[in-house]
Amino acid sequence: MTLSIVIPVKNEEKSIGNVIKSIIKNTKDIKSEIIVVNSSSDRSGHIAKKLGAIVLNEHRQGYGVAIRKGIEKSKYNNILFIDGDGSYSPKEIPKIFNEFLEQNADITLASRFKGGLERGSMPLINFAGNKLLTFLINLFFKADVSDSQSGLRLFKKKSIKRLKLNSNGMEFASEMVIKAKKKKLKIAEVPIVYKKRIGKRKLKVLRDGLRHLILIFHELF
Repeated sequence: MTLSIVIPVKNEEKSIGNVIKSIIKNTKDIKSEIIVVNSSSDRSGHIAKKLGAIVLNEHRQGYGVAIRKGIEKSKYNNILFIDGDGSYSPKEIPKIFNEFLEQNADITLASRFKGGLERGSMPLINFAGNKLLTFLINLFFKADVSDSQSGLRLFKKKSIKRLKLNSNGMEFASEMVIKAKKKKLKIAEVPIVYKKRIGKRKLKVLRDGLRHLILIFHELF
């Protein structure tokens, strides 16, 4: 019952405090650490540190960069990553962790599409992009998942180390699922409710979408 919780953070001072407080409240029965990988220019890192999180400052930009650094510095074999913008509720963590253990999964994804989308939580273009990427990953790699782009997932560190993940951007989410299927790792899913984020969106739909597609076709060929 140990868990390293990794939060990639870029200018989330309006939400990071409540996210960390909720994580602490909902993981009282789990021996855990909270690692914030911080590339912010605001007070996000200061707030996280004051609440007891381990703060790793990272000058390089990129979602994959942050997650990989968090994995590298984590001390427990079970690792969960979650966004710092409040869109994924830490109340879901015990449910995901229990399913992860019961299924003896290598990766457990929190599925927004099996659960639900709070009104205003996902613009139509993001919805379409997520659905398209999941469709392609299922088509080409037989992943059989409903939400390949989930930003809330729990996995075994020793299993993920085998995948040699190296993506720097948002395509990291696709790379993990694709390489996990190639290595025949067990992937489970848990339905969750996706909430409206706090603060500005940082996803660049066209740029990030193209990076996902390049990765998918690179892994295919």
